[in-house]
Amino acid sequence: DLNGDGLIQQEELRSWLGKDGDPWDEARESGFFSGDGAGEEAQEAAAEEAVQGDGAEVFGRLDLNGDGVIDPAEFEEALTRLDQNSWDDPDRIRLLFKAIDADSDGLLQFQELRAWLSGSGDRWDDARESAAFAENPSLADTGQAAAMEEDDAARAIQVFERLDLNCDGRVDKQEFARALLEHDEDNWNARTIRRLFKAIDTAGKGEIDLRELTEWLVGSGDQWDEARVSPAFSPSSGQPRGMNIYKQGRISDFYEIDSAKVGEGSFGAVHQCTHLVTHVARAVKMILKRKMDQDELKSEIAIMAEMDHPHICRLYEVFEDHNGIHIVLELCLGGHLFDRIVEAESFTERQGAGLMKQIISGVRYMHDHFVC
Repeated sequence: DLNGDGLIQQEELRSWLGKDGDPWDEARESGFFSGDGAGEEAQEAAAEEAVQGDGAEVFGRLDLNGDGVIDPAEFEEALTRLDQNSWDDPDRIRLLFKAIDADSDGLLQFQELRAWLSGSGDRWDDARESAAFAENPSLADTGQAAAMEEDDAARAIQVFERLDLNCDGRVDKQEFARALLEHDEDNWNARTIRRLFKAIDTAGKGEIDLRELTEWLVGSGDQWDEARVSPAFSPSSGQPRGMNIYKQGRISDFYEIDSAKVGEGSFGAVHQCTHLVTHVARAVKMILKRKMDQDELKSEIAIMAEMDHPHICRLYEVFEDHNGIHIVLELCLGGHLFDRIVEAESFTERQGAGLMKQIISGVRYMHDHFVC
């Protein structure tokens, strides 16, 4: 149990089985963990698995957050991402989820999916043969190629926003050099930065746009492979210390802000907004200066700017005018946990454990960064 969460995941067991040279070599060779000589019952199970396919790869593709269960939202998102042409009807997806969820607890377990995959002669035979449920699928068959393209595009947008210091939709030589040095000063010098800028600026116009950066990031097999995996071009490198997140100009020059509120607190309202250049959806929290102590607010902003964790809402940039401060954040539309609990009436122990793992993971990250 590598992550100490009290549950053994398939990846953890697989990692342990592949090791050697530690005190557990003899245990790995015992009948229980051996692929052969494990007894008649185990051999029968192995034979059944050979006929049916173990379904582990399919389950792994559908379990997007890796918590060992699949909820309805995950199921719909995964099917749509893997095989949009076959799964474009939400009602059909809900019916299929209900058919697989044998114990009707609102979550798909591995055993339930495996049992359904081995079935036949019902209305879902065509579904079992769709690309989303295929074992060892090719990228072309499953639509994963499209999903990978989406991931590449998301990475490019995140890196481009980091390089585009003045948020004008273009990265000139000065911005490029400053951003690289702020993120990864030890690995960059002026000569290498100039050569890399020229390699990305394929149009030779003295500035890099999002398309050029995207094409360079997905490239490979040239002298820049090591640069592509450096912290400066990593999608999760976050805001480096000292980087100015306060942007010049009005927020309306960079974002289109929806009039409808997606949330409201004691100090201001939250609206959805869309970047005018990259068209990425974000949230903007508008705080009136007269309602909050300025030093306290800016201290909180400085802390948020340092946070880069999947279970902590990310801060991207801040705009300030004479009336208030506009904080651009990661857009989270999942609602409040309390509302989810009230709606569901009860959570299973596994659901509760998964949620607590996410919460505690975020708290531990903050404590590791001396945020208490």
